[in-house]
Amino acid sequence: MDISTFDKEVKAALGTLPEEPIKYVKAVVSTAQNYTEYYFVDITWNDGLNETTTQLKVDRTLSAAEVHEKITAAYDYASLQTLL
Repeated sequence: MDISTFDKEVKAALGTLPEEPIKYVKAVVSTAQNYTEYYFVDITWNDGLNETTTQLKVDRTLSAAEVHEKITAAYDYASLQTLL
């Protein structure tokens, strides 16, 4: 998957997430010279009080459904953190 398609899939996955308890999400997709088989996604989650950042290292060969799964899992984790 090329980076522009991957970026669109990340944004599509973020668009399907519930609005509570996370109020604001920003994602930045990048690459690294030493890791040509991966994309990196820095996701900033904000619950209205606190902000936290998660970095995902995602294999470039994953399908769109698998990308959605990873984003959803990261959201679930961030949501749990806001409730603690």
